[in-house]
Amino acid sequence: MNRIKGLAAKLGVSLETLPLNTSADAQLITKSLLSRNIDAFFANPDNTVFASFETILKSCNEKNIPIFTSEAGLVERG
Repeated sequence: MNRIKGLAAKLGVSLETLPLNTSADAQLITKSLLSRNIDAFFANPDNTVFASFETILKSCNEKNIPIFTSEAGLVERG
């Protein structure tokens, strides 16, 4: 995540981050980020995101927010 933050700063992009500690929190955390009028969602590939990706995807799709990730397995899922 530090690498992403560094790249974002170089590009003049601001990041909004929230921890996703359990898959049960996925909908609440995703909706909280979406309420901040974000332009895109980056799904940091970890076990919690893998377990809750469909929930994240559904919430982002409802708001027409694109999702980016660096994990091919998540790309295949949506």
